[in-house]
Amino acid sequence: MQSSIEKGGEAVYKGDTTMKRWMTLLPLVLCGCAFVNVNLDRGISPYEEQTVLTLGKGSARDKVLILEIEGVLLTQQDGGLLGKESSLVSDTREKLKKAGQDERVKAVVLRINTPGGSVSGSDLLYEEIRRFKEKKKCPVVASFLDTATSGGYYVAMSSDEIVCQPTSVTGSIGVMMQLFGATGLMEKLGLEDRALTAGALKNMGSPFKGMSEEERKTLQDLVNRFHERFIHIVDQGRPELDRQQVHRLADGRVFDGEEALALGLVDRLGYLPDAIERASELAEITACKAIVYRRGGGHAGSPYSPKGQATTILINWVDLADRLCHTRFWYLWLPSLGLPF
Repeated sequence: MQSSIEKGGEAVYKGDTTMKRWMTLLPLVLCGCAFVNVNLDRGISPYEEQTVLTLGKGSARDKVLILEIEGVLLTQQDGGLLGKESSLVSDTREKLKKAGQDERVKAVVLRINTPGGSVSGSDLLYEEIRRFKEKKKCPVVASFLDTATSGGYYVAMSSDEIVCQPTSVTGSIGVMMQLFGATGLMEKLGLEDRALTAGALKNMGSPFKGMSEEERKTLQDLVNRFHERFIHIVDQGRPELDRQQVHRLADGRVFDGEEALALGLVDRLGYLPDAIERASELAEITACKAIVYRRGGGHAGSPYSPKGQATTILINWVDLADRLCHTRFWYLWLPSLGLPF
């Protein structure tokens, strides 16, 4: 078993034995590093098809692709808490291109397990899937696992139907912009902000200065417009709900599966195999293989297999500052910390 240590931006692989690995890593752990599981698949090898489930009787030539929408939805490379992996948007587009070139792929199931993500990341995933469905002329069914909130629900609006577990958490139709204020701390430390700007609002939202009413209104207007776009997408994706109903549900609250079904936010209660069966019904096929795409021969033992293989690396806590100070607009539900961990 190998491990990697981040040193100067490069991964250095160490150890053939557990003892050697731990003796190598112990000094770094004591100096403020932490173990984080991240995906080390750099996207070098092409995607390969794997069958994870067969449905129906007879020759299963037709395929239903299981497309994983997991983790925090971002446009750039970002894996787990601090590690780096290939972009979910890029990976999804590559998988959809592969599926679009395979005439045997008759339907797609979105396996959604995410609290959401950035506004742009969520919107790009939605648009890529919507365009694929329009071009391929095949049904898309969303399957909600643990969590399909905010941006996860936004992406699900690209599907024809939604199958939701009774214990899933969904909804959170809202927008967040996380800002910090550090002026008090700066004063205590004897520090001051000396940023040079051109434009009265160029530095709005900076944690190192107070926020004027004009700045607050400008940012709030942006948040409100992103909220209206979310409502518009839900209004389009759930035509059985009128816009007033969507507005009432778009206050950021979350629902379990049964509540979501009663409110018209999902179509039926069920599990991933039920979603695969429903997708095959909509595609009018009687026998099919449920497939996933994996890089470099990574094994997928079941429809629930993680989208990639993870290993343990060491990351210094200094990287945390960059993560916390990166301001974004979020379609994200994460009340435990209020931060995009």
